[in-house]
Amino acid sequence: MVAQAFLVGVDDLQEMYTELENYSLSVSGASATITRHKDGNCLNDVSFVFPIVADFSVLRALHKNPESGLQACPHV
Repeated sequence: MVAQAFLVGVDDLQEMYTELENYSLSVSGASATITRHKDGNCLNDVSFVFPIVADFSVLRALHKNPESGLQACPHV
């Protein structure tokens, strides 16, 4: 059971995580994955996967950005 949940735009996450060192964001299928890269061998990387819960394709067409309009639901 999730006590709280909120929506966040995947394009907003992309913008935020491109500015941070050692982090990356990838989108595949119905989920967004945030990965913290600890060292070069990937053994200590930590990933968090959030489901994509909404797809407003109108925004994707308007902004010409594949992540626009996708809403993820990070659990709190």
